[in-house]
Amino acid sequence: MYTPNCDVFWVGSYPVRDPMSASRRILNAPNMLLHWPQLPKRARLERVTEQTYAALTTKNDDFARGSAAGWSAMWRLLKARPRSWINHTHFKSQITGPVTLFGRLQAGGLKGEQQLPKYVTLWLRHAYWQIDEIRERGFKPVLVLDEPLLPTYLGPSGSSRERKLLKLLRSITKRLKRRGALVGVHCCNRVSPATLVGLGVDLVHFDAFHFPTQLARARVELQSFMRDGGIVAWGMIPAEGALSSAGQARIEKSLGDLLASMEGRGLPLRRVLSQSMVAPTCGTGSLSADESQKVMDFAVALSRQLKTRYKLTL
Repeated sequence: MYTPNCDVFWVGSYPVRDPMSASRRILNAPNMLLHWPQLPKRARLERVTEQTYAALTTKNDDFARGSAAGWSAMWRLLKARPRSWINHTHFKSQITGPVTLFGRLQAGGLKGEQQLPKYVTLWLRHAYWQIDEIRERGFKPVLVLDEPLLPTYLGPSGSSRERKLLKLLRSITKRLKRRGALVGVHCCNRVSPATLVGLGVDLVHFDAFHFPTQLARARVELQSFMRDGGIVAWGMIPAEGALSSAGQARIEKSLGDLLASMEGRGLPLRRVLSQSMVAPTCGTGSLSADESQKVMDFAVALSRQLKTRYKLTL
């Protein structure tokens, strides 16, 4: 199991066009969970949703040509470096989740529901391909489902549609775990973290900065999740442009207070810290290159600060 000890979690998108440059940015941040960069400004097909759709039609279940330059670039860089230099054991990939991709089928009634299994099967084949490729390269896979439209397609709480879609996600999570991956879910929309935890995943990432009420209401569920070994990537760094010094100080305090508030119910602070990750909110891929770099630099610095203060593994 991956123990992050306040490592940095990055959703995946970078606002640059050069895949080698983006990959080097990741490798130059050793306290960041290793992953490959998606480059939405490079081409429309590089956007995560279009990228995932395109992969459903490939012959070998891999990425479509011209859709994942960052994937190839990162593996080329890693291959060129001595394994002793690489201190990472896990490698994260990100994929648009099945509810965001196919939820409209479920919402469309009986005809859509009949088509859903076919598309989910294609999606799973590509997800398995990613997991297998990461394992073959000597890393433990972390596959994060990007589900921004999850609250939209779930419908009213307690509805038949909500029950069916959550059941589908729980089933998919189990299958991905059996394939050998740690499974995470990311949602930048207004969603209860308790809903994400209830999917049976190993890692959750949500917007803790803009939706503090949702976070407060799910405190007990998050404590239980972390006590059982779950990882929480706290989206506390807003991806809304350059961070002022005063803004950084407020975020540092807010994150420290948040982590301290999770202590209790048999969950000591050190366990909270070991199961936590420092993360921005969604939207870094739409920033300028300089703004994105400033967010990344701050996240890395904040991670190091926490690791040093609490004597966590660097």
